[in-house]
Amino acid sequence: MDALSSCKCRGKNIIKSIFLAFALLITLNTFGQPLNQAGSVSLSTNLIKDVMGIPNLEVEYNVAPSFSIKVFAEVLAFDYIYDRSKHPDFVTRIGPYYHFLANKSENQDLQLGTFGGYTWSKNTDDLKGMNVGLELGYKYQFSNSFYLFPRGLITYPFQSKKPFPGLELLIGKVIN
Repeated sequence: MDALSSCKCRGKNIIKSIFLAFALLITLNTFGQPLNQAGSVSLSTNLIKDVMGIPNLEVEYNVAPSFSIKVFAEVLAFDYIYDRSKHPDFVTRIGPYYHFLANKSENQDLQLGTFGGYTWSKNTDDLKGMNVGLELGYKYQFSNSFYLFPRGLITYPFQSKKPFPGLELLIGKVIN
């Protein structure tokens, strides 16, 4: 009975966190702007991972219309879905990204980028260390400044020398 009530409590906390994240995104800027303007900043999160107990955040700064820098971080906060022996406790990535549709469209973008990162796990050494990767994604702005960003990525961890693919669906907001 204690395990069940503990799981329900964690679920309520996650739902509350997701609600607060959406409220923050909505209140940051009500007017919005097109994608890929030089000097703009975007915040995004993968809501599927948030629900699974892995809060994450990506910050993107557009240096120029066709070039940006991204920083991404996620933490395995709750292990009721993911086993800690199979997922790192902490993941971070940073890298440059090229925007193919920057000068052709204000509300969509095809991005290709490379990243370097670090993963850490307290339970296993196989999930610790530096990694590099490649990412391809399509960003579609569906309102004033909100967008969906499905992307595929492949990460090559130096410690295991076995690349692994990934798919993500982020929702974000241009805030500046």
